[in-house]
Amino acid sequence: MAIDPRNLKPADLAQLLNSTPLGTVIDERQLYRHRMRAGFRIGDGRRVDLLRYVAWLIEQRRRPQHVQAKAQAMLHEIWMAETRGEAEQAFDLFVSSFQAKYPKAAECLRKDREVLLTCYDFPAEHWVHLRTTNPMESAFATVRLRTRRTKGGGSRTACLTMVFKLAQSAQQHWRSLNGSTLLPEVIAGVKFTDGLKDAAA
Repeated sequence: MAIDPRNLKPADLAQLLNSTPLGTVIDERQLYRHRMRAGFRIGDGRRVDLLRYVAWLIEQRRRPQHVQAKAQAMLHEIWMAETRGEAEQAFDLFVSSFQAKYPKAAECLRKDREVLLTCYDFPAEHWVHLRTTNPMESAFATVRLRTRRTKGGGSRTACLTMVFKLAQSAQQHWRSLNGSTLLPEVIAGVKFTDGLKDAAA
C-alpha cells in the first residue's frame, strides 16, 4: 500500500525515518516531544505531514543556539520566580528583548500572560504541580501505553470502558499532591498571594 508522506501516523513516521541506511535516527519519545513543540505546524494533532515536519526541523537547526539558550534561561526566570512581581518583571524583560526579532514568540506569551502566572494565586506547595504537565502525563501513561498496543479499542463504548478501568486501576499507585490538605481552602475560594494565604482569609 502506498504511503502518503503528507498524512502519516506518528508510529509510521518513526518507522519510515528509521528505515534508511542511517539506522535509528529518532524514537517515539523524541518524536512526541517534537510534535508537542511544533503543534499544528507539522500536522493535525493525530497525523504528521513529513514535508512540514522536515521544514520545521530545518527551522529549528537554523535558529542560533545562543539565542535559544538565552530565551530558555529568561523563560526559566519567569516561571521559577518567587513572587508574581518578580515574574511580571521577568515577563516584561523577555517580551522587550525578543519582540523585535521574534514577534510571534513574544505575542504567544503576551496573550496568555494572566493564565501563565495563575500559579501565584495558589498555595506555594501546589506550585511544583502547576508548573509542569507531568501529573497529567503520569496519570495517563498507563492508558496511553495500553491503547497504543491494542491499536484502538474497537467501538467508542469499548474504548471509554477500557480507559476508565485502566485509570481506575492506575489510581491505586498515585500519591497525594503536595499540600493536599490545602485543597478544601482552594475550593472554598480562600485567597492566596504569592503562595501564602492572605491574612484577611
